[in-house]
Amino acid sequence: MTFKEKVEIAQSLVTIVAIVLGGGWALYQFFIRRAAETGLQIEVQPSTMLWNEILRYVFVDIAFKNTGQRRLDASADAAKTLETLHAGTVHYPVSLQIRRVVAPPSYVGHVDWWSNGANILSELVIPEVRLLTEYLDDQGKTGFFMEPGEEYHFGTALLLEKGAYMGKVVFVGSRGRAEYWSRIFAFAVE
Repeated sequence: MTFKEKVEIAQSLVTIVAIVLGGGWALYQFFIRRAAETGLQIEVQPSTMLWNEILRYVFVDIAFKNTGQRRLDASADAAKTLETLHAGTVHYPVSLQIRRVVAPPSYVGHVDWWSNGANILSELVIPEVRLLTEYLDDQGKTGFFMEPGEEYHFGTALLLEKGAYMGKVVFVGSRGRAEYWSRIFAFAVE
C-alpha cells in the first residue's frame, strides 16, 4: 500500500467520523434537546390600590419568557381566524380575560375556569384585553416575536369592585394550536 493510498483511507475515515458526529449532534439537538420546539413561561403579578369607595385600581403585570431554543412569534392571524381555531375563547394572540368568583358563601368545591355548571364564576367581567396593541402594524396585524431567553413584561390597568377574581392569560404563537399557552390565576381585590 502506497503512502497516497494510506492518506486517502485516512481522509475517508475522518470524513466518516465527521458525518457520524454531525448526524449525532443533529439528532441530539432535535430529539433530545428539542431545539425545534418552542417554550413559554408566563408569570402574572396583580397589585391593587384604592381608587374610590366602590372601585379598586388593579394593575396586572404579565411576564412572558421564551424558554425554548428557537424564536417565538405571536400569531398574526385575524380575530375571526383565532376565534375559529380556539372555539370562540380567543380573539387576540396575546390577551387577558377576567371573571369574578360569585359562588354562594356555603359553596365548597372546585372552581373551574372552563366548566361553570354550578355558576361559580360570572361571565367575563373583562372579556379580552389585547396586550400587544403597541405591536400592531397599519393593517392591524401583530408583529411581535421573542428570541430564546428573552423576557417581556406587559401591563394593563383595570378598575374592579372588591371581590375574588380569576384571570386567564393567553399566548398564541404563529404555529397555531402547536403554540398555545395559557395561565389561569386567582387574585383578590380588597
